Amino acid sequence: MKPRFPLRALTALLLAALVLLAGCGSEPAPAVSDPPAAAQESAPSYTPEPIVTPSPTEQPPLALGAPPISVPADAVTVTNVDELLEALAPGRTLCLEPGTYDLSAAANYGEARANGSYAWETVYDGYGLVLSGLEGLSILAPEGAELVTQPRYANVLRAENCPGLTLAGLTLGHTPEPGICTGGVVSLSLSDGVTLEGCRLYGCGMLGVEAENCASLTLSCTEIYDCSYGAVRCTQCRDLLVSDCAVHDCGVGEDDWCWTLFELAYCRGAALLNTRIFGNRCMQLLHSYRSAGTMMLGCEVERNEVREAVFDISGPSVLVEDCAFRRPIPSAYPFYIKGSGTVYTQDREGTELLSYDLRRMEYARVEPSELEELRAETEDSAPLNGEERTVHAATADELLAAIAPNTTILLDAGEYVLSDAASYKLTEGAYYYWESCYDGATLVIDGVENLRIVGAGRGETRLVTAPRYAAVIYLRNCENVSLEELTAGHTPEQGFCSGNVLSLFGCGNVTVSGCGLFGCGVWGLELMNCEEVEIRDTEIYECSAGAACVYDSAAVSFSGCSIHDCDEGLNGIQVSGSRVLFDLQSLSDGWYLFDHSVFLGRAD
Repeated sequence: MKPRFPLRALTALLLAALVLLAGCGSEPAPAVSDPPAAAQESAPSYTPEPIVTPSPTEQPPLALGAPPISVPADAVTVTNVDELLEALAPGRTLCLEPGTYDLSAAANYGEARANGSYAWETVYDGYGLVLSGLEGLSILAPEGAELVTQPRYANVLRAENCPGLTLAGLTLGHTPEPGICTGGVVSLSLSDGVTLEGCRLYGCGMLGVEAENCASLTLSCTEIYDCSYGAVRCTQCRDLLVSDCAVHDCGVGEDDWCWTLFELAYCRGAALLNTRIFGNRCMQLLHSYRSAGTMMLGCEVERNEVREAVFDISGPSVLVEDCAFRRPIPSAYPFYIKGSGTVYTQDREGTELLSYDLRRMEYARVEPSELEELRAETEDSAPLNGEERTVHAATADELLAAIAPNTTILLDAGEYVLSDAASYKLTEGAYYYWESCYDGATLVIDGVENLRIVGAGRGETRLVTAPRYAAVIYLRNCENVSLEELTAGHTPEQGFCSGNVLSLFGCGNVTVSGCGLFGCGVWGLELMNCEEVEIRDTEIYECSAGAACVYDSAAVSFSGCSIHDCDEGLNGIQVSGSRVLFDLQSLSDGWYLFDHSVFLGRAD
């Protein structure tokens, strides 16, 4: 009798049965795609190709490729920590001989210093080194050197007002004593043009690099590892570049998870370029909060554990191209925090990238010249090349649409109710957004330079908003801004008011001229971390807490102003940690009273 099945088919069935028997007891393969949370996240199902992940003992080389360090002939050579501290000076190049430089073992550790180039900052368990006013300082270690400190609450190195600082070839971190570490490795503030090249920043250290109010900060061929909170955190910075770096093994302690590897808040032009990110455990990989022009190009992301999302974006999107997102098998990490307000990454055409797109993206190295081209393409198109423009606006929507650098906005007479704008709480521009408050939202103008808003005259042009918990206008991280010949305050509805009229944070060279700032408004004017602010020929009245409060600001002046009729006679200015002039009268910390333009003196 002939067999019922052909011999080839029977052989195939036997082989299949053997495969099934061999697989008995193994766990089922998990799903590899994120569950769709919104209509636009739906994508065709697919089966990705297997990803071969190196084992921890077979980690690929970092391949940072730091160039050799060139030491100028006039460099000062130092061999120990005391020589290092003694040689610090603006414009000087220090060449460190190989070895360990323990800052906490310095001869003058913790001693008070007056008018020096460095100081010891008191922390809970010791002192931290703070460099100050060292413009153009370079610290080089061509053969490698390690800079360490012992106290867990101190940054290894903190620099403030040190433009042009260069660190090359250094390894920085805390000494290996046990204990929880709350200090970072490198902390920067008010320092432009800082470069870290060929460095190694390690934990114990909460953050590899923390920067605030810095521009043109470059991390090149640098390794950041073993940090407990994150790798890089920047606030109000511009043109950050992390290029050809390696970020790995952060948040990998026994019960340790990083919060965010890369955290950007109110920044512009931040770029991660050709950087390897691997072996980390974090809640989020990149958190971009109200930061424009953020890019992630030519990066390799692999063998990380991410609990919440790879991207958490509030405000402008993030450009992602030529990156590879590889994950350990069988677990899969989410790319976005799911919800109705999810902001997705985009490609250069502005197309939103879903999880499906990011998983399919292929790695390719991106040349620095291409980064510059992309930065130029994403700059605001009007006006171009620094050219100035003048725009007329007759409505709140026209005013909002015109906000841009190098722009003068001429407002017609009339009332501009910002909370009635079509974009109110819904959409945002490149240089403004709506910040939610208890009963509405505040207009925040963010990161704009060279902007003038000119009204038809005080009392003729009125900028108002309805929510009582909102400031009328909030300027954040702005430069060269002028508000002229207009009146601002809240609409006259009844209710307790807790918002200011005009708030400024992190701004420089701001002028308020010929204006009226009225209550309802807690303060007519609030300044924080600002410099070079001039208020002239301006009337501030009927505010509930006082005319103005000035915190941690420099070069603030009032001239020809009228302050009157604030609640309970609080016709005053509160000064804290600031330098303020009122009609050439110097005001130090304290509370000062006025009667119209008459200075009544210190009240506390």
